[in-house]
Amino acid sequence: MSTHVPSAISLKEKGSRECSIHPLFAQRRSLRAFSSKPVEPGRLRLLLEAARWAPSSMNEQPWSFLIAAQENEADFDRLLACLLEFNIRWAQNAPVLLLAVARLTFASTGELNRHALYDAGQAMANLTFQANVCGLSVCQMAGFDMEKTRRTFSIPPSHGPGSHCCSRLPRPSRRTA
Repeated sequence: MSTHVPSAISLKEKGSRECSIHPLFAQRRSLRAFSSKPVEPGRLRLLLEAARWAPSSMNEQPWSFLIAAQENEADFDRLLACLLEFNIRWAQNAPVLLLAVARLTFASTGELNRHALYDAGQAMANLTFQANVCGLSVCQMAGFDMEKTRRTFSIPPSHGPGSHCCSRLPRPSRRTA
């Protein structure tokens, strides 16, 4: 795994003269084509560790993740079945599916945490960019049946499904140098 971080890319190349962004952001893609190679458990742990470091309101870290790899066919199929048909068509080939879930109340007070889904989104962003650093790609999906997801995974009303995503190695490019 490479830890090389390229220098910033200027937006001037894209027509803007205002600022430069880090290549990590410029190179991120939501790919829907991927290698059939499984994602190693160590890489998944790195993604979850990056999510853990995301900022959150009152440092509550209200997110959790349900993870299903294709090797565990029953769990994978349950998570896949919660997606809308468009996403099922391509996500069924992903080696890993994830579901972000947010606790909607503060653990410390029991009061409504109106930032919980935003915080879960911050965790997903960290996970997504760590995936890029690890040579993986993440495609987040809002196209899922929320009520079916709640029923399938017994998600209580105190928690909210945030988004599904799949993580995988990008399919090698067919272009040659």
